[in-house]
Amino acid sequence: MEEHEALIPEQQHDGMAFSDYDVEDEGELLWSDYKHSFFLFIPDLLHKYWIQNGRVYVSRFEFYQKRRAFGKKGARGESEFIFYPHLARDSVWLFRVQDSRVMQGFWGRVFDRGTVTIISHDKTQKELDLVNIKHPLEFCNWLDNLVEYERWKHKVKVNEFVSD
Repeated sequence: MEEHEALIPEQQHDGMAFSDYDVEDEGELLWSDYKHSFFLFIPDLLHKYWIQNGRVYVSRFEFYQKRRAFGKKGARGESEFIFYPHLARDSVWLFRVQDSRVMQGFWGRVFDRGTVTIISHDKTQKELDLVNIKHPLEFCNWLDNLVEYERWKHKVKVNEFVSD
């Protein structure tokens, strides 16, 4: 048994499988989930989270707000806001993850839902929120093991800095 095999996450919880991490297959989808609402437990299909190719991805549907002016020059110009729908996608490399935290309210504990915040060393994406996912505590533990494995795989050494 090699040293890194102990770090490979393998878990299954209530039918939601955290996939075995196959070192040979980089394109494998390891985990995916949607933002779950507390109303009728319907997943919000416009917010998707997944882990693949050594990254955590967040895809969400947003409305971009733009002001458009009407009227001729010199005339009383009126303006209105127009909302353009667009798909936003963020990602963070797993070996850059510094820490993660779980936030659960009362109803989140009752229904086993919560928000996982991933804190990274990435310059463009310092924090990544996975809002209202299933089994957040189990996911956070699994993510920690996966981050350690990715650091080992990429031979990344993490230096801890203490600041006053």
